[in-house]
Amino acid sequence: MGAGVAMFDYDDDGYQDLFFFNGARLLDPMPSGASPDKSDPRFWNRLYHNNRDGTFTERRWALQ
Repeated sequence: MGAGVAMFDYDDDGYQDLFFFNGARLLDPMPSGASPDKSDPRFWNRLYHNNRDGTFTERRWALQ
C-alpha cells in the first residue's frame, strides 16, 4: 500500500485541510489471505484542520 496526501475542505469552511494517508509494510511475497499490519501509530492516517493562519491542528477524532 502506498502513502499519500490530499488537500480538501473537510469541514466546508472554505479552507483547504490536509489528509495524510499512510502505507504499511508489505511482505514479499504477501502470504495468501494476509493483510498489512497497520497497528503501529506511524502507519495511522492523519487529518489536519487549516487554522486559517498558516498552521494546522490534528483532528484525530474526525477520523473515528
